Amino acid sequence: MRSVVIRADGDHQIGTGHLARMIHLARRLSQSGDRVTFVSRSADGCAALIRRRGYGLILLPPISEGSSAQAASVVGALEPHFVLNDVRDTTAEYMHALRSAGTRTVNFDDRGPGAELADLLVDANRLPDEAAGVAPRALFGPEYIVLDESFEQAHRLPKGVRDEVGELLVFAGGSDPAGLTLKALEAIAQLEPAWHTTAVLGHAYGHHAEAAALAERCRRVDLVVGADDLAPRMQEADLALCSGGIVMFEMACVGTPALVGSQVPHELDNVRLLERHGAVRGLGLAGELTVNKIAAELGSLAGNVGMRRAMSEAEKRVVDGRGLDRVVEAIEQCVQRS
Repeated sequence: MRSVVIRADGDHQIGTGHLARMIHLARRLSQSGDRVTFVSRSADGCAALIRRRGYGLILLPPISEGSSAQAASVVGALEPHFVLNDVRDTTAEYMHALRSAGTRTVNFDDRGPGAELADLLVDANRLPDEAAGVAPRALFGPEYIVLDESFEQAHRLPKGVRDEVGELLVFAGGSDPAGLTLKALEAIAQLEPAWHTTAVLGHAYGHHAEAAALAERCRRVDLVVGADDLAPRMQEADLALCSGGIVMFEMACVGTPALVGSQVPHELDNVRLLERHGAVRGLGLAGELTVNKIAAELGSLAGNVGMRRAMSEAEKRVVDGRGLDRVVEAIEQCVQRS
């Protein structure tokens, strides 16, 4: 049995995307007989996402001076066969410590100085032609987005795009730090549309009372807390308003036309990656969006069935849901190299 350590964090500000991706990989590795332990700085209920699935968890204290060395010490003490790092900015100190112990490392979405020291770098948010000269081996592009296996299954289903929007899905990720959900609900109250709206509040969402109060002002709006059946919900929706992280790729995989508000600046790059294929429509940073802008964009796209059909077809061409298989295969190739 191999020991695998996953280093990833999640909280209200970071969101839950890093943990969600690693949980998908942990499940696949566990099915193959590996023992998986998470090492994490997680709060806001994010740690419960790991524990609920039965994985080992070691919680690190908040970031402070010497945090990188401390994290490397904790990871190294577990004597892993390999480490998956889903930390956006690894340090050279941390990566050198793992390499000196002979540990294989696979890093995800890493833009820090430690990225070039990884044995394998995976970033679905960057263009494939950027991979040249980055790390010993780099896999870039939407084909490497790691999604739950249910999305690959949903991708195979035909996506009918109806003339009239009957169902809008609002999902701004696990924590929604920029407040996109509340703005969306205000926009829906302003529009008073004929469609039904489902707004999903993620596991680390912190404004339930405000969302419930706004939903009461809207016609035909339901709130769902911490949904685990996202693939069928997304597949059934005619239109979506979402954030620019993993949620956007999930929408694309099932072919649901999406308006995308980016929670943080680096999500703007994610959105541009799909926009160049005509797959989504970016709205800019969610924190800068006005309610009037959201209402206008929703009304415009809802009324343009030709655009929605074109977007749906483009989405399914770009994201096929097989990223998990590709990444697992690449990890095995990486760790088996002598």
